[in-house]
Amino acid sequence: MKVILITVLAILVTIIASLDFRPDHNKEALRQLGTTGKKSKTIAKFLDFYPGLKLFANLISLLSTIWIACLSATAWGFWGGCLIALIVIALAELLGARLISVTDQLVIANVGFLVKYFSWTSIFNSLTVYRQADPVVDVPELLDVLHSSRIDCPTQLIIEKALTLKNLPIGQLATKWETVQKISFEDQLTPKRLDELFTSQQKIFPVIRNDDNDVVGLLHFMDISTINQAPKQLLSSMHRNFATCDYNTPVPTALKLMSDYETTVIVIMRNKKVYGLVNLADVLANEPICSPS
Repeated sequence: MKVILITVLAILVTIIASLDFRPDHNKEALRQLGTTGKKSKTIAKFLDFYPGLKLFANLISLLSTIWIACLSATAWGFWGGCLIALIVIALAELLGARLISVTDQLVIANVGFLVKYFSWTSIFNSLTVYRQADPVVDVPELLDVLHSSRIDCPTQLIIEKALTLKNLPIGQLATKWETVQKISFEDQLTPKRLDELFTSQQKIFPVIRNDDNDVVGLLHFMDISTINQAPKQLLSSMHRNFATCDYNTPVPTALKLMSDYETTVIVIMRNKKVYGLVNLADVLANEPICSPS
């Protein structure tokens, strides 16, 4: 009889040890519920009294472990009982820790039942000692916090852009090299050639020598579009010292490199070949528009 009771108590301790519901354990499941709707509102109510429920469960767990120790001591002697009780409790805690993710899913599935019958445990909330919140590092979660804040829209857009581009490879923003119009370092900047460059609507032109991968400089159209008829020299007008980086370079690192070179464009390399070109405008493109307040 004592063995059966110890087993039941061990199962109870295991269940309580697995009750460590935090939203970050099941972010995707919670995110799919959205911010509105009956289910999400019910979960919000659950989170309000969860600290008290956790404290109540911990008290039950403490009483259960004491009971296990007492039953073990009376059944197998003091030292034998202590050893068996320690093993049973340790196994229950370890198994409970492994079941946390399963418990999260069960809580979400049965949150209505929990709110209906356990909301009274909120009376224990005032006795709960809160630990420091874990830092938020998940980008979608950070965006949710940002959108629910009182930060003005233009500032929100700047922060959102910084968050979404934080780990993005700069190569994903590049204009493919084969679609970029290039000019040969032997070209003459005649009025006709300048007109062709203007008609292309491209602002920056790579200057190549032997082949498409042999880039010797970048020509900014605004440097040669002065209003006079003086002849322009390509080699003296182009920028020979230009920034390059690998395809997988994070966007912030690439922007820092562009700042160091005091330029708004960077050449992207991949497998030792030129992959494309990124202009600062490409990084800031598709910026959402603030809705009127």
